[in-house]
Amino acid sequence: MAAIDAFFHLMRGQGATELKLVSGQPPSLLINGRHEPIKFKAIEEAQLRSWVEEICPQENLREFDKTGNVTFDYSIHGFGVYQCGCQKDSGGLNVTIRESSNNMISAGAGAPFSVKTSEARKNGLILLAAAVAAAIIFIINS
Repeated sequence: MAAIDAFFHLMRGQGATELKLVSGQPPSLLINGRHEPIKFKAIEEAQLRSWVEEICPQENLREFDKTGNVTFDYSIHGFGVYQCGCQKDSGGLNVTIRESSNNMISAGAGAPFSVKTSEARKNGLILLAAAVAAAIIFIINS
């Protein structure tokens, strides 16, 4: 298990949609549209870089070293797929992690939409996102 995986588990456990890791600052989670700091020390840039190196494919690391910017997917077996965006600028290293659309499951052969279940599904809510129209439809199960 990569050292950074604990943050992915915390992200899911807190119902966060985004994890923000910025060198020189404590990590934060985006929960209900607000960034909430995690009770954790400020992350040093070298530490953050080592966490990224654990999960980033080598080809993406080379791109990051050349451009200072890279996006890649990271999968935790049996847990989920996350989109990781890394950016290096004069202020340091900035990593943003979001649940990937790869966690969406197909609604069936030939269906023009994907189904993403929400924690609210237990209460009967399923979110459908139309791929062609980019519309969002909420269906309440009875």
